This record gives sequence, structure tokens and C-alpha cells, in this order.
Amino acid sequence: MLGQLSQALELFDELRLRPGLSPALQAQLLSHMGRVLFDMGQPWDAMLAYKRSLAISDSLMDSREAIKTKQQLAYSEWALGNREQAVDRLTGLLYEAHEERMTATVSEIHWQLHSWHKEAGRMEQALMHMAAFAEMKDSLAKSSFNDRVARLE
Repeated sequence: MLGQLSQALELFDELRLRPGLSPALQAQLLSHMGRVLFDMGQPWDAMLAYKRSLAISDSLMDSREAIKTKQQLAYSEWALGNREQAVDRLTGLLYEAHEERMTATVSEIHWQLHSWHKEAGRMEQALMHMAAFAEMKDSLAKSSFNDRVARLE
């Protein structure tokens, strides 16, 4: 697995260095590199890649890419023991993702906050986020089902 991750990292880095690459694609590649670095057990390096990605996304005012990158950044913060900072970051992202109509991302964030609050022994908050996650999952499943039915008609 580590070999595949190393190959992915090399590929992303090679792509990122190609001339004429748009800043938006550079930001996405840096964010993907961060995820690979995180999966390789290098959360500090992942954070650096995420922060570089965020700087580009912010300069482009690409809030959707910034939200996804901040979400990944929070996972690195949690892994490094900065747990309150990670929870605060994800909690703030709930509003941003909702404003951007990123329903799947809002759902993911609720699930992660549920998990982290549960691990920290904050059961009331964990249950609140689990309930929000479950409600959103039901809504997403219903919407997906309705879309499939509409395509059949």
C-alpha cells in the first residue's frame, strides 16, 4: 500500500509542476497530495500541503475547494493532537458548507463531529451530530432514489 501511495504522491507532484497548469488545478493537486501524505502517516507534511492549497483557493475565492481542504486539514489537526482546534474548524465548516449547498460535505462533517465528540466523551454533542447525519443521509438517499425514478420515466 505504501508503494502505491508513494507513486500517487510522485504523480501528483509531477502533474503540479507541469507548465501552464491553472491555479485551481494546482490547489486541487496540493489538497490531494495532502491526503496521500496523511495516509502515509505524515500529518505535518499533509498540513503544509493543505495550507498551500488553501492559500491558492483563497486567492481564487474558490470557497468550495477551500471547504474540502479545510475539512482534510482538520483531520490532520486531530491526528496531531490538536483536537479542539480540529473540532472548532469542522464546526465552523458546517455553516460554510451549508451556505455552498454542499450537502454531502455537511453530512460528512456531522459524521466526523459525532465520532470525535463520542471519542472525547461528549455524548450530548455526539448524539446531536449523529441525529443530523442520519437526517441528512435519509434526505440524500430519498433524493437519489427520486432522481433514479425520474430517469426511468
